[in-house]
Amino acid sequence: MIVALLGVAVQIILTTDLPRNLVLSGLERQLGLRVNASSMQTGWIGRSNLDDVTLALPLVEESFLQVPHLKIKHSTLFSLLLRQPIHIDEMYFDRPHLIVRQDALGRWNVGDAMALITRAAGGKSADNEQKSSGQPVQLPLVSLSEGTLELIDNEIAE
Repeated sequence: MIVALLGVAVQIILTTDLPRNLVLSGLERQLGLRVNASSMQTGWIGRSNLDDVTLALPLVEESFLQVPHLKIKHSTLFSLLLRQPIHIDEMYFDRPHLIVRQDALGRWNVGDAMALITRAAGGKSADNEQKSSGQPVQLPLVSLSEGTLELIDNEIAE
């Protein structure tokens, strides 16, 4: 009886926005970027499917990455509920569209995004992280299929 009630409670929670909010806010904290998705399906064991995903710099209106479908294998929802940081094991980008844009000062948006991600990770490079922990850095598996790159420099944009 208790197991059945627990199962029903789990299914009810999965139909709310709570799992979506946990995963998206975890990604935003880990990356230091704005992350949006129109919809998301997830399970307690840490596999999420996100649709119409965009990544943007925090104070910039336009996104620099648009992905129609993104699959992520990450830490369990239980650990996210306990306020543990999200750990991403795998990311599968289906038809990503990356917009690399140069601003009027000559800075590239992707460079700014990488600086934010590095800062969000504690400012450590992979080499420094390995030296401080003594363990090899665990990078997630990243897979891209049928992506496009749009390059816009500040001379063309004017």
